[in-house]
Amino acid sequence: MIRLFSSAPLLKGMVAMIPYEGSFELKAYATGPGWQSIVPQGYVYYDAHGDRYVAPLIPELFYGVTGEQLQHTWRQYIPSAGEHVILSRRGGYPQVPRSELYWRKITPREAALEEAAPPGDLWSFLQANWLTIAGGLGAIAAIVATAYYISHW
Repeated sequence: MIRLFSSAPLLKGMVAMIPYEGSFELKAYATGPGWQSIVPQGYVYYDAHGDRYVAPLIPELFYGVTGEQLQHTWRQYIPSAGEHVILSRRGGYPQVPRSELYWRKITPREAALEEAAPPGDLWSFLQANWLTIAGGLGAIAAIVATAYYISHW
């Protein structure tokens, strides 16, 4: 099992938007050693002359759990249980020439929609916060039950 943690604005509707010259780190907590494929959905981007250009994420844009640049696959071996940095970029490195990426210009409307995207989907939120939600619902139920019994005393 893997539990993911991000240090960057990774999740905008579960889509990564990572600056081409920026830094990014994704941590995971592994319960044991084994092979894993963590495939982020999203884009690397840069702004030029008031326009935004995006390209899909590819493995070569990241360092893996061993600190080496990934090559042609997202699959990596997690060596042990515990927390690991499984994907990272530092100041635009590892460097992939811009000519090797599939860039497309996005319209100002698309850029505005991306920036206004909701912060994740409901199911991910519920999975991450189920204990707090259950506790809150239990407290509300206790308050309602107490109010009912007091009003019918």
